[in-house]
Amino acid sequence: MERIKKLRAVLRKEKLDAALFFSAMGDPNYTYFSNTSAAGVLVISSTRQPLLITNRMEYHRVLSETWINNVLISDGKKLSTLIKEKLPGIKTVGINASGVSLSMFRHLKRNLKLKFRDIGAYCEELRAVKREEEIKLIEKACRATTKVMESLVFSSCSTEASLAAQINSKIIEKGMLNAFDTIVAAGTNSSIPHHLPGKSLLKGCCIIDFGANIAGYCSDFTRTLYFGKPNKQIKQAFGAVLNSLGAMLKLLKPGLRCSEIAKAGLKALRSYKRYVVHAFGHGVGLEVHENPAIATTSKLIIKKGMVLAVEPGIYIPGRFGVRLEDTVLVTDSGAKVLTKSPRELRVISQAQAR
Repeated sequence: MERIKKLRAVLRKEKLDAALFFSAMGDPNYTYFSNTSAAGVLVISSTRQPLLITNRMEYHRVLSETWINNVLISDGKKLSTLIKEKLPGIKTVGINASGVSLSMFRHLKRNLKLKFRDIGAYCEELRAVKREEEIKLIEKACRATTKVMESLVFSSCSTEASLAAQINSKIIEKGMLNAFDTIVAAGTNSSIPHHLPGKSLLKGCCIIDFGANIAGYCSDFTRTLYFGKPNKQIKQAFGAVLNSLGAMLKLLKPGLRCSEIAKAGLKALRSYKRYVVHAFGHGVGLEVHENPAIATTSKLIIKKGMVLAVEPGIYIPGRFGVRLEDTVLVTDSGAKVLTKSPRELRVISQAQAR
């Protein structure tokens, strides 16, 4: 398998005997290299057949999902004991430091006397360019997200929480999971980028940010609506963010630095630049936030096959915020938009909203 070959090249370069990945901490690399999210531990040797260790409850699910032939039931044995039995001689191991618990780290170090090296950054780089089967899953999640947006019934909602509940239920109805906690931020709450929905009424600017997850792969999508009658300032601010998104999508193509994309988005905001509080986008895949970051300081290069969430936003403290976001696939010719919902300011009149 190509991804295993690339990982083994990293292991050889770093003079490592094996790599260890754990499902327990939600490490996306476990799913990426095993093709299952069922509970287990994945051991990829630099020279021998990969080994996936799971429990009896998860065994049949693992077999139905993974491409790995060597699947072992732990039957209560300690991980260190199983590694000694099945892969003797391992001394240096690569791990994703953010994907292993401290207790597991100490257990392996104490019982196997292993030397560890963090290869999380290498793995994230491998995952940045998506394979065809990954792209198909992300496209499916994006189609579902678009359909959810198109099917929202605002007359049945009066608060942020009730609109968020409707979004969440529609995602579930499509047989998917939420990619992250749905954001609905209305009125002055829209000036808080990651506001969580509460009892606030749907009025004024309303940012809705949500995504679907299928087989571990995510979509990410944001629109700003307006409940009521927007004034000139609202329309100008929205227009600036819309122009920013358009400028980035028009420029985006393989070979450019992420910083070039971000600077184009920043320039298009004009007088609203001072209200920017986050980067202009990020990679999307098994995690809703992956490399590369579309930021003015980023040195990373855009590559064909990357999937990016492009998201300009401005936030005027205590007043309102505007954010737009689309998930896009980088192709030879530029950006293919996967979340196809209209971007123009959608005004919800009092007659449409409760």
